[in-house]
Amino acid sequence: MLVPIPSWKRQRSNPLPQRITHGLGRPTAELLQRNRAGLSRHPLNKRQRQTNIIVAFQACPLDKQRSHSSAWLVDDILTTGSTVLNARQALEDAGQHVD
Repeated sequence: MLVPIPSWKRQRSNPLPQRITHGLGRPTAELLQRNRAGLSRHPLNKRQRQTNIIVAFQACPLDKQRSHSSAWLVDDILTTGSTVLNARQALEDAGQHVD
């Protein structure tokens, strides 16, 4: 199951993760939501990016059938990996296995 990383922007959000997951033609579930917006990451160094995104995600309620399949996170940009690692932690805390 593919899980797109949600954008932090409420208006004019980045649609690429959702487009990538749907374009791959695999089962997709939007299991994540943002708790808060982070700072713009472009001017931040690696350490600042890592602390900027801590606890920014919350897993949506999982039904028992979905929680048994593995999830693959999909994002359009991977720089330090902080976003994906924190999204993974939110899903695992909710009982979802992430590959």
